[in-house]
Amino acid sequence: MHDTRLTRRSFLRLGAGMAATAAVAACAPAGQADSDMPSDMGPVVEIGTIEVPDNVFDLSNAATGIPYVQKDSINNGEPITLEYWEWALDRYEYELGWAEEYMKLYPNVTINVSNQSWGEYWTKLTVNVPAGQGPALWHMHTSQLTEFCDGGLMDPMPEHVANRKFLDDNWVAFSEGAMDCPTGTPGSRHFLPMGTMMPVMYINTRLWEEEGFSVDEPPKSWSDLRTVAKALTRYDNQDRIVRAGFQADWPTFHKNGCYQQGRYLFTQDGKRTQINNQESRNALQFIKDLHEVDRVVDPEMPSRLDSFTSETAAIIADFSWVTSVLRRNNPDLEWFAAPIPTFDGTFQPAYGNIRFAVEAVVNPYAPEAEKAVAWDFWHFLYSSDHRVAHTVALRNGFIPPYNKLIDLPEVQEDQVANVISGAVEWGIVNDTPAVYNVGINDALIGPILVGGTEIDDAMAQAEQFIDAELAQREDWNIIERNYKHANLMIPDQP
Repeated sequence: MHDTRLTRRSFLRLGAGMAATAAVAACAPAGQADSDMPSDMGPVVEIGTIEVPDNVFDLSNAATGIPYVQKDSINNGEPITLEYWEWALDRYEYELGWAEEYMKLYPNVTINVSNQSWGEYWTKLTVNVPAGQGPALWHMHTSQLTEFCDGGLMDPMPEHVANRKFLDDNWVAFSEGAMDCPTGTPGSRHFLPMGTMMPVMYINTRLWEEEGFSVDEPPKSWSDLRTVAKALTRYDNQDRIVRAGFQADWPTFHKNGCYQQGRYLFTQDGKRTQINNQESRNALQFIKDLHEVDRVVDPEMPSRLDSFTSETAAIIADFSWVTSVLRRNNPDLEWFAAPIPTFDGTFQPAYGNIRFAVEAVVNPYAPEAEKAVAWDFWHFLYSSDHRVAHTVALRNGFIPPYNKLIDLPEVQEDQVANVISGAVEWGIVNDTPAVYNVGINDALIGPILVGGTEIDDAMAQAEQFIDAELAQREDWNIIERNYKHANLMIPDQP
C-alpha cells in the first residue's frame, strides 16, 4: 500500500504548487442593479489591523489567529434572533448544538437553525438575500461561489474575527488565494474551509474478507477493480443483480478518470470543455463495461450510499464527505477506506480532484445588529481547536484545515485522512461549475447508461451543451491548469 503517514511537511507541500484561486462556479443573478447593493459593502479588504498573540499556538480558542473572548453582553443585552440555514442533516444536528452553546453564553440571543431542502436552497437564497429577507447565516457550497461573489451576496470577513496573514500562513488554501473571491470584490474573503477532501473508495470489510481478499491489498488499477467487482457481485435466480460489486458517483469517476490519464477537463482559457477525446472515451467505456459487459452494477439500483449501507453494494467510490453520512447513519457498519483505483494503478500523472468544502457565511443585507452578532457567533465556532479538528473536519471526512491540528494523534489515526494524505500530492484543485456537473450527468452519463446513446454521440452532444452554457459567462475561473505536476499532463492541450 502507499505510505500514507501524514506529516505537516508532506501535507504542506500541497500549498507550494496549488492554484492561485479556488474553483468557483454558477450563473450570476440577473437584474441586480448597483443601487440594490448594501451601502456598507465595498472593495475594502482590511489587512493586519489586529495583531496575533505571540502565544497563539498555545491557545485552543484562536484557530483564526484572533482569540475568541466571551463578552459581558452582546447586542447591549437586547433580544435578537438570527436565522441559520443548512441543507445537510448531519451538519444541521451539530450546528444545533453550536447554537445552544452560544445561546447559553448570551441568553438574549436566539439562533434558529433550520434544515432546508437542497433543491430549493440556492434559489431561496439568491431571491431572499438581496430582498433583505434571507437568513443571517447559511452554509455555503463551492459550486455556487461565482454567483455569490459576483452578486455581493456574502459579507466580507472582518479582521476582528480572523487575521488575514495568519490564515495565509497557517491554514490550507489561503496563501494560494484559494479562499479569496476572484470576482465581485477580488481578494475579499467570506468563509473558512472545513478541510481538504478527495475521492475515496469505501469497501465493506465483511464482504471483502468473505471473498478471501486482504484489507491490505485493495484494487489499485481499473483492471484490478474489474476483477474484484466481478467477484463481489451477486445475482438472483433470474440473473438480476442483488449486490453490486462496485458503485460510484459516475460523473466524478469520469472526471477523475480523465485527470488520471493526463487530460484536463477544460480548455486553457476556461471557455470550453474537453469531453470529446480519447481519454474521456476510455473512462466512459470503462463505466459502460462495468454496467453492460461485467454487469457488476445496474443503473436502476438505489443510490450508492443506500446500496452500500444496506450491503447491496460491496464497494463505492465518492468524495470523502460520504464519511460523515456513514459514521452518522450506520455506526455499526464495518468498512475500510482506500485510494480510488487509477487508470494504470499509479498516482501519476494525477490521482484526482481536490476540493475544499467551506463553512458558514454572513448575509451582507442583514441589519447591522444581526451582522454583528452573526460574526461573533461565527468567531465563536472557531474558538475550539477540538471543534475544528473533530466536528468540522474529521467527522466530515476531511483533513483539518488548520495546520496546527495535523499532527494530532486522532488525525494521524483516522483512516480517511490518511488516504487523502497519501494522494494529496497528486490532486488537482478544481471545483467544476454547476453547469458542467449538470451537463456531465444529464447529457453524457445518463444517455449512455440509460438511454442507449453511443459514447461518441454522447460526448459530442455533452460538449456542445456544456460549451453553450459556459458561453453565458465571461469567466468561470477554471483553475485546473495550475496543477503542480502540470509537466506530467498531456502536452499542448487546447
